[in-house]
Amino acid sequence: MMEPVAENRYTLTKELFTEGMRQVIAENYGKTAKRAVLALLAAWIVLAVVTIVLRQSPVYIAVEAVVLALAALWVSVYIPRAKARAAWKKLSALYGGDLERTTRFYEDRLVVDAADREVALKYDEISRVLRSDRLLILIAANKTGILVKRDAFLSGKEETVLALVSA
Repeated sequence: MMEPVAENRYTLTKELFTEGMRQVIAENYGKTAKRAVLALLAAWIVLAVVTIVLRQSPVYIAVEAVVLALAALWVSVYIPRAKARAAWKKLSALYGGDLERTTRFYEDRLVVDAADREVALKYDEISRVLRSDRLLILIAANKTGILVKRDAFLSGKEETVLALVSA
């Protein structure tokens, strides 16, 4: 077998996993959450106008604002965090907590070795690359995300990996 052009090894902790999930959720769910919050704001404006037209107490407008603000927080903050927690719980139940992960980058593919399982992926299967403070997140066409810790390269560099993925 050929020698890898880059190798990345780290322990996937809950903290790193959550960072990756937040980035993916923000990328995928962010537009939906923004639309939902804008819809809630539009609903509040309609309710406020109706309340004024019907000459109801301004307290109704304030109560409506509080309810809609709580709904906006639910959609934009709670749901993404709950999804990240559930995904970590599922992963840690499957593998028993923190997970040693080695990703080797070859000229034509990458191979992830985690929990005595190897998964190979050709670079043309990667649809996009997301970045967080500490991670590169390679998103495959089948919605699989591969986390690569940016400062955990044993050989090669982040730039090498990005060149392979974008080629």
